[in-house]
Amino acid sequence: MMRFRSKLMLFFLPFFALFSIVVFFYNHMENRDMIREEIRGKGRVMVESLSHACEFGVLSSDATLLNWATRNVAAHDGVVLLVVYDALGNVLLERNQRSVASSAFPGAPEPGMSVREREVRRDDRLVALDFLAPIYHASFYDMGSPSGFPAKQVIGYIRMGISTEDLDRKLQSSFMGSLAIDLAFLLLGTLVIIGFSGHLTRPITRLSNVVRRFGDGEATLPVAVDTRDEIGLLAENFNTMAKSLEESRLALQAHHDALEKTVMERTGKLKESEERFRQLAENITEVFWIRSLDWKEVHYVSPAYETHWGYRCEDVYADPFSWLEHVMEEDRENVESCLRTMACEAHPVVFPEFQARWADGSVRWIEVRWFPIVDDDGVPSRIAGIARDITRHKESERVIKESQERTSRMKRMEALGVMASGIAHDLNNILSAIVGYPDLILLDLPEESSMVRPLKMIKQSGERAADIVTDLLTVARGVAVDKDVHSLNLSIREYVASAEFRKLEHLHPDVAYTLDLEEALLNARYSPSHIRKSIMNLVTNASEAIEGAGEVTISTRNIYLDRPLSGYEDVSRGEYAVITVQDTGSGISPEDLERIFEPFYSRKVLGRSGSGLGLSVVWNTVRDHGGYINVTSGEAGTAFDIYLPVTRDESTSLVETGATLDLKGGGESILVIDDEPHQREIACRMLASLGYTPQAVKSGEEAVEYLKRVKVDLLLLDMVMYPGMGGGEAYKKALDVAPGQRAVIASGYADSEAVKEAQRLGAGPYIRKPYTLERIGIAIKEELARER
Repeated sequence: MMRFRSKLMLFFLPFFALFSIVVFFYNHMENRDMIREEIRGKGRVMVESLSHACEFGVLSSDATLLNWATRNVAAHDGVVLLVVYDALGNVLLERNQRSVASSAFPGAPEPGMSVREREVRRDDRLVALDFLAPIYHASFYDMGSPSGFPAKQVIGYIRMGISTEDLDRKLQSSFMGSLAIDLAFLLLGTLVIIGFSGHLTRPITRLSNVVRRFGDGEATLPVAVDTRDEIGLLAENFNTMAKSLEESRLALQAHHDALEKTVMERTGKLKESEERFRQLAENITEVFWIRSLDWKEVHYVSPAYETHWGYRCEDVYADPFSWLEHVMEEDRENVESCLRTMACEAHPVVFPEFQARWADGSVRWIEVRWFPIVDDDGVPSRIAGIARDITRHKESERVIKESQERTSRMKRMEALGVMASGIAHDLNNILSAIVGYPDLILLDLPEESSMVRPLKMIKQSGERAADIVTDLLTVARGVAVDKDVHSLNLSIREYVASAEFRKLEHLHPDVAYTLDLEEALLNARYSPSHIRKSIMNLVTNASEAIEGAGEVTISTRNIYLDRPLSGYEDVSRGEYAVITVQDTGSGISPEDLERIFEPFYSRKVLGRSGSGLGLSVVWNTVRDHGGYINVTSGEAGTAFDIYLPVTRDESTSLVETGATLDLKGGGESILVIDDEPHQREIACRMLASLGYTPQAVKSGEEAVEYLKRVKVDLLLLDMVMYPGMGGGEAYKKALDVAPGQRAVIASGYADSEAVKEAQRLGAGPYIRKPYTLERIGIAIKEELARER
């Protein structure tokens, strides 16, 4: 609201300001006319003086004389155009300094006019004053002249242009001076008005301040006003009212202090209770929440929803059911159904366990419990609950269950093995007669006897039973035979060339058989007959799993195994040769997949195909060879992978080839860096056989210290080593010690980006474990020959 003093000022100031502006503009216009008239008079005097000074120069048409006559005027800052014409308008002298106007002759002035004046404008703005005066010559007498004085003759014209810049400067100076005077006058008038209005409003202001302080609760003295006018009477009435109100205020203050003390005591107790609740809610890892009975409003959600789940509490406050979006799809329908049936329960509730995805992408098992909060009358008013992460508990349950199932399966296998051993022993005694006696009887029978065919069938049945006994012994006792170094590729080719395989092709004409064998496959130590039997069982099962047309693929490859396999708690880290038998059948169900290696367990038609021991024989054979077997199955088919430990020993049939001789070194020193003792030994033996001088260390730290003492020609560097620095970091340190150090990178698995980074630093080829003589020899030859 505008104050009274301001209103007075606003009333007088506009009139005073208007008067000042009118005076200012009147003075300015007067000054402008005076300055313009002064410049015009100055221009006329100058051009008339020049007309006399140029008389002799025009008569003689002497430019030098004209220059001398006009030099002082031309040097003047305000003169921007100076032209001398003859009587016909031809230019005798031109000084057009700023091109404000054309130097062409503008025409003679009117008769009787001594000086003609024109304004030069540009863009409607005055830029110069153009003066034109005739030049006279009075050298002859006009005899007819009544005065008897010489007659004047026009012999030429002088034209001069004066810039209005000087005029503008003077006008601007005049304008600023007038403006300063006007502003000073306005300021003085304003101060007078302010003082006058202050004198009028001072008593009112004093009373207003007292009223304001009284309204703010400040203690006030009686208002002292010297005048006895209306303002004085108003002040007296106010003093009476203020005294009465002060007495009431003191009484209310006493009551307020007593009430405030009571409130502070109760507030302190409430804060203590809230602080205990806050510490409990904010430090537990479980999500604690409080909702309304109708579940439409959330009163509180503990910070664990943000710190552990990773979602904002504000989302739950805005939408009480937004947490359902994070429940896994397979559990969401059940959770929503339980909410509909249990939400209105007025007693403690244990909610079914479900899975939820947290913001970090992890899937967690959640257990929810809630209970009603009752008021003083025992009536439920709200619902409090807690959501607990039970993932570790569920994982422990799963591990315990798998361990129990694995233990139960192993015991079942052992029991079946003991049973199979006893059955095999008894069957061997029975089969001795069934297989042996037909041969003795056949010796005494003629070829055309009707008993020959039945006896041969009895013998063949006995031999098939003997094969089953052999499988039973394999299941019961394992492969109790010597194992030598052999080539798995050779064993597979021998099986493919066997009569059993040809018979299998005949029984399954619509199945295509494909070999995909790695030529550089490492040797393994095994029993050829048992491994071929395992291959035959797997290929037979694969063929029988295909209904109609399909494909069975037998492949081999080298692999460096450092990851666990399904079904094995511990897998020895190292090099393995892998045999894979893959079919395009309908796959194995998850229920059958857990029991396929149990003796006599089979889904085949009873009596028509197999004895149920085929995969049990494979499992026992692989186990007794220190290997592993892995099965993957789906709608596209099934694949059996047999992992057998490799050996660097050569078979007796292996001879040195010319290709190997070409890889021979010349005694170059090579430092092998690998954390696996077996790998260091294999690499050093292979390098020595190729003619190099190898040394080995077990870590990157040892390699750097070794390079500080000894210079080597090349590093054979494993990229993944534990613990300590990896291969990439070790190579960086090696370059600091030995700039330009050559290196070959090797690993069973390595991050491709880490390999590329080492090669960008200067490392050479990358070779994959397991090592082969040809692969390691080519890589070293290539790196030693590479230009640096």
